[in-house]
Amino acid sequence: MYEELDPFFGGDKGRLFVSLNYDGRFDTAPNTKENPDTLLSHPVYQLMKANNYQDKADLSDNVISNEFLEFIQNVGKYHGKIDKNEEVTKNLIATSVYNNWANLTDETREFYTTFMNLVSTEDRGVVSDVLTPNKLKLNLKKVDNSDKNSDKIFQTTLPFLPSGTISETGDSLDKNFLRVLYQDSYNNVKDQGIAGGNGDQGVANGSINGKNYEGNGGPFVTKGDRRITKAYSFLGDVEPATIYAEIEVNTAGVGRFIQIVKGSSSNDAKYKRAIVEYLTKINFNSADHISNVTVKFKFENQ
Repeated sequence: MYEELDPFFGGDKGRLFVSLNYDGRFDTAPNTKENPDTLLSHPVYQLMKANNYQDKADLSDNVISNEFLEFIQNVGKYHGKIDKNEEVTKNLIATSVYNNWANLTDETREFYTTFMNLVSTEDRGVVSDVLTPNKLKLNLKKVDNSDKNSDKIFQTTLPFLPSGTISETGDSLDKNFLRVLYQDSYNNVKDQGIAGGNGDQGVANGSINGKNYEGNGGPFVTKGDRRITKAYSFLGDVEPATIYAEIEVNTAGVGRFIQIVKGSSSNDAKYKRAIVEYLTKINFNSADHISNVTVKFKFENQ
């Protein structure tokens, strides 16, 4: 059945993922947010680990491969094209899947039924048979179809990353990272932080714009073993810039500015002053040790 799933993933890279990620049903993730570390013994984790890829055998078991992250990113982008009703993508799935429905395996039909809607543009009703391509719209099923911001069902089946997971460049990855990466790619957000890029490294509902630094769309940890648990609105009177700062976090989760580090677009002292002030509005998670972490701040015109 696996080659029949190529139109859903935009290529053949989804075949192995499907064979390893799903245990008998397609609407369930291989682990839970509450117990993410159970993924370590799940077959799909072998696909995710960098040391199972060529020339990366010396990397540790907690490193997620760039290849796997790029796969998730590309699927998100492709699914965005499906929901935008791009003609080429729509016709590919219509002709390869729904026009061929009777010849597909039961398992393949269950897969597409779980994750996709075939909708008539005439009455907006869900249909089971292909009419003509110009009267059809394909979209990804959501957990709550009445909520335009609801997660896609496929998105909810992506694994939660185990604790201590890092990228190939050593950046700490949040347990929600794969789901955020998929969603940001779906939304055509660029540079989500793969391999240390300038992105939102797994902040739930994150935004690389970070306007007004509100909620989960504000600053975030790109390297280190702590995370930001609360960030209040902050309006700094400085020019637009992206600043990476080394922050010392004490056991109570209070941060102290150390220095501006590599990757920043400026090292002007005014950004140091702004970050020192902003740290009074940020809480990190508590721990039994002091940590040095790298935090990304994005200053923009308000």
